[in-house]
Amino acid sequence: KTVCFIYWEWYLLLISMVSSVWFQLKWLNYGLRYFSPMQIIPIFQSFWVLTGIFGGLIVYQEFTDFKNSRNIFLFTLGCIIIIGGILYLTTLEKEDNNKH
Repeated sequence: KTVCFIYWEWYLLLISMVSSVWFQLKWLNYGLRYFSPMQIIPIFQSFWVLTGIFGGLIVYQEFTDFKNSRNIFLFTLGCIIIIGGILYLTTLEKEDNNKH
């Protein structure tokens, strides 16, 4: 049985994760201080989704599955639809405010 606490890489990963969460919360709170949550949260979520997508492409080498231009096109289209849908949510509050 291997114990992860004896490897220095584990501590580097732990420090990286904690600092990443700290910076995310710092900048999220900074944005919420000056802008509407209906603008900040979808943008934050879009960035989070893109980071997860590209992280998976690199770590799990999913880009090797892109054997032809059709796969690349569909992957890109899927990313655009997801991010476009999330960013569309930012316009809903503006439209509701204009109706009242």
